[in-house]
Amino acid sequence: MQPNLPLQRALSRGAGLSGKDGSAPRATQIKRLPLSAIIKEMASTLLRDPTRPPSPEAAHAALLLAHVAWNRQADLGKKRPDYRLMLHQFEASKPDLWAELTSADPEELIARLAAYRDLHHSEDRRYLLVCGMRDEEVYAEWHDPS
Repeated sequence: MQPNLPLQRALSRGAGLSGKDGSAPRATQIKRLPLSAIIKEMASTLLRDPTRPPSPEAAHAALLLAHVAWNRQADLGKKRPDYRLMLHQFEASKPDLWAELTSADPEELIARLAAYRDLHHSEDRRYLLVCGMRDEEVYAEWHDPS
C-alpha cells in the first residue's frame, strides 16, 4: 500500500474528531456525535502508541475493526460480513502491522471495541453502512432504524 498520510493524521490522537456523516441531521440526532467521530475514536483506542501516526495498513485495520464492532452491537439481524479477507490484504502489504495495535487477535480487538460502544454509546442504534476516508477525514454513512 502507498502511504496515506491523511489517514495516518486522522487516526493520530492529535488530530481533530471532525467527520462527515452521510445522512442529514434531524432534530433527534442533533445531540449525538457524528458517527465518523465515534468510529475514529474507537479505532484510535486500538493503537499501541496513539501519539504516533500509524502505518496506513494499521490505520485501515483499526477502522475496519471499529466498523465491524459497531455493527455487531447494532445488529439488526443482518448477516455478518467476513472481514478477514481485508485484514489479510493489509497483512500481506505490511506483515508487522499487528505490532502497531494493542493485540494481534482481531476478535479480541472487536470484543474490546464492542464493550467500548456499550459503555459510551449503548443508546445509539445507527447501523454503519460505509466507513473510510474522504478529504482527509474519517467518513461514515449510516442508517438509523428508529
